[in-house]
Amino acid sequence: MREIKGNLEGSSKEYLIDIYNDISELANVVERAERKSSRDNSSEDTSSSDTNSLEEAFHFLKYGSDKFYKNIIKEQKKLNVDNLLGNVMNKQKYEKRVYGFVPDIPNYLIGNPLNMINIEKTELSHKVVNIFLNTCYPWHIKSEDVNQCGTVYLTVLDLLEKAGYRVNLYVGVATDLDDNFYYMLMKAKTDKEPMNMKKMCFPIASSSMLRRIYFKWAESCNSKKDATRHGYGQYDRKTHIKNFLEEHLKTDFIVWEFVNADGKVKVEDVLEQLKKQGIKLDI
Repeated sequence: MREIKGNLEGSSKEYLIDIYNDISELANVVERAERKSSRDNSSEDTSSSDTNSLEEAFHFLKYGSDKFYKNIIKEQKKLNVDNLLGNVMNKQKYEKRVYGFVPDIPNYLIGNPLNMINIEKTELSHKVVNIFLNTCYPWHIKSEDVNQCGTVYLTVLDLLEKAGYRVNLYVGVATDLDDNFYYMLMKAKTDKEPMNMKKMCFPIASSSMLRRIYFKWAESCNSKKDATRHGYGQYDRKTHIKNFLEEHLKTDFIVWEFVNADGKVKVEDVLEQLKKQGIKLDI
């Protein structure tokens, strides 16, 4: 775990960025962390989460959940995801050659030596992209809206990888509390790992990632001030998140968010945003 903290220039306002290397590290550290006495305990008491307890949320984070996985598959069917994914598979070009895996009967009958069909794979460039998914959103967003929005992001991640991109994915929360900034980032997958849908379902598409896991972090994090005073803060602005992360982590980031989750985020909308950032998928 890496911690970056300090004060904003010329101000007493603080910032704190905790970066966890993987799911296991976040779960092990935050689950065991002691809640600071002056802080809230909404991670235990919240009634707007899709898990029954903080303990259950940590269990699903560490080991995955068949329930969340089945919900994602159900939501993906509504997105016509099979059609989208099929069009972004590694491009395969069929060519007629003297060797191959299946005969071309017409050419064989006329004696053409190019009487076998083979596949020539088109090599895809493996560009690495860094994505931070801010799972912070307003109080009125429902768990089912988080599930739907998370499904869209999971689908686009799958599309990116099938199109040849390699993704470093950070999932977490970026909040602004009275102009103090509290960020929790977990590296959910590296560019060396293939997309694991079942593993990613809970951190990306469950309201408990914010309302239990992040809340517990805020209740126990190493901030100078109370990180839960007046509530748990508001979601930080996307442009500020990008600039702030790039300044402190020295890495380019694409920032996704759940702010408009109740507006039914669409795959096409996310792809259009990526296109504006120079990432175009052929679908």
